[in-house]
Amino acid sequence: MHGAEMTCNSDRDRGSLTIFITTLFLLVLLLGLETINISSTYLAKRELIITGEGAIQRAAHTIALDRYYQGDLLQLSATGNSSSFKVPIDCEGARREFVQRIGTAQLRGGLITISNWNCSQDSVSAALSAAFVPPLTISFLGLFTGRAQTITAEVGATSIAAPPPSNSVQP
Repeated sequence: MHGAEMTCNSDRDRGSLTIFITTLFLLVLLLGLETINISSTYLAKRELIITGEGAIQRAAHTIALDRYYQGDLLQLSATGNSSSFKVPIDCEGARREFVQRIGTAQLRGGLITISNWNCSQDSVSAALSAAFVPPLTISFLGLFTGRAQTITAEVGATSIAAPPPSNSVQP
């Protein structure tokens, strides 16, 4: 009789395990799909940063020649016999260069916008934003994943000039 009871309990428990396993499978599937969206968003932000860094580096190379040749340089550091200086940046030229490069760039088919621009005499920085739609859109029990979102990035650069090493041969 004891063996018959165990068979009945085992049959009765089988239904609840099926519901538990099915629910667990759906939950793991939903979390896996959301992980894909999170990873895609992270990669899109990295692409935005890389695009912005390329453009800001080119903008930082727009030198204010009059200040440069007059020797109006801000000393950054001095160690021993060598010093390094920040190269003066032509802010208007840097802005034009940056706007032109960002204006032709795209992030996964969408436009990149400049939400902030700052240029001091020796450094430039900018904030960028872009609309991004993750690859998977899922509607499950009224919860939506994969909605369009705005990603932002901040980039900045400065150009540094250092004199050649003292052991170099000068003509």
